[in-house]
Amino acid sequence: MDAHPGKNIRRLRKERGITQISLAETMFGDSRRQAYISAVERGEYEPALETLVKFAEALSCAISDIQPLVSFDSSPSPAPKGVLP
Repeated sequence: MDAHPGKNIRRLRKERGITQISLAETMFGDSRRQAYISAVERGEYEPALETLVKFAEALSCAISDIQPLVSFDSSPSPAPKGVLP
């Protein structure tokens, strides 16, 4: 899985045999939004969370299949010298 959501969207769309026009109609009810989907797939736009949800619903997948979760180190940082915890 790629960290770039557009590449994952393109891969999932092609795996399912869905055209950009069909995806635009499903997501937005307007085939003219195909240009937006193309731009997202090329990495020109970073979709908002609401749009990621629409992509996931239209592609029948989890949002994490499109946008991998970011991992953070949860270990506590040491307190700076002279500062009591």
